[in-house]
Formats: sequence, C-alpha cells, structure tokens
Amino acid sequence: MTVDSASMGGMLATAVPMVRTLNLEFVEVTAERAVLRLPDQPDYHNHIGGPHAGAMFTLAESASGAIVLTAFGDQLSRAVPLAVRAEIGYKKLAMGPVTATATLGRPAAEVVAELDAGGRPEFTVAIAIERARALAPRHTEVIVVGDTVHDIAAARACDATVCAVTTGADLRAALTSADAVFDSMAELL
Repeated sequence: MTVDSASMGGMLATAVPMVRTLNLEFVEVTAERAVLRLPDQPDYHNHIGGPHAGAMFTLAESASGAIVLTAFGDQLSRAVPLAVRAEIGYKKLAMGPVTATATLGRPAAEVVAELDAGGRPEFTVAIAIERARALAPRHTEVIVVGDTVHDIAAARACDATVCAVTTGADLRAALTSADAVFDSMAELL
C-alpha cells in the first residue's frame, strides 16, 4: 500500500477521532518511519503549560498506527494489527509542539513472511517523542546583579543584562563593561 502523508492523516483522522481532535500533523509517513507532530495547543496543556501526557501518548500511538498501516496495509484482508502493550517513559519536560517518530522493530518483509508461514507475527514499534525546542525561561529578560568582573562575564555568557555594584573588591573602572554601574544597592533599587 503506497500512501502519502496527507492521505494517511486523512484516513486516521476519519477512523480515529482523537487524531482529529488533537489536530495531529502527518509530517512524513513511509513503511520505514512515520513522523507526526502535535501542535502547541493551550486546550491540551497540563498544569505546567506543556502538552498533556495523554495527548503525547495519543501522538505516539497514532505514529505507530500510521507506520503499521503503511507497512502492512496490503495485508489487512487476512490480518488485523492490534497493539498488545504500550509503555511510555517521560525523560524531559516538554513545552511547545512535540514530534513523534515511529520505526518498526523488524523488517516488514520478515513480518509478512511469518504471516505467510501461518504464524502470528509480533513486532515492536519504537517511538521517539521530541520537543521542538529547548526550554527557555518564561521571562524574556534576565538581569544579573554582581560586584565583580566575574559576575559580568557570567552574565554575558548567559546573554543576560548585567548591573554592577561597586560594593566588592573590583573598582568602578573594572566594572564599566556592565550595562549599568551603581555605587550601592540602594541606588539600584
């Protein structure tokens, strides 16, 4: 069965209402891999503002369905693929859109050969879920207050705004690379 990503997306959205509800995007679907994307949607966020675990599980399960149907769609008249178990491990906090990439654990031809021999083939589908971007601070600007040239260097390394206060060992002249220099914390506040 040869099917493009959009056609597979349409078929699964019709057959599996949650695919449609979550607005899953079918980025790539072949017999070797399926890549689906869950857009960032506030209606499906968890208590910390990222995608809900249930939505991510549905994304993964849908990627599995897409690759299985693409790889074995021509076998549906004699066998119905069914998941026998699923396991998910959350390793990092996800924020924003997430992508699931599914791959078959065995070559499709090997599975079909076992079916041809009268067997009941089982195979794994590995799915990697990745966040689209690294986590960024919720605030758009970070301000570092320090009293040494080392504080200024650390702030610059983090692309932060830096305010220097002349209360430490370094003289005012050494602190001039800061965005602002104050003689006391009272001036800063």
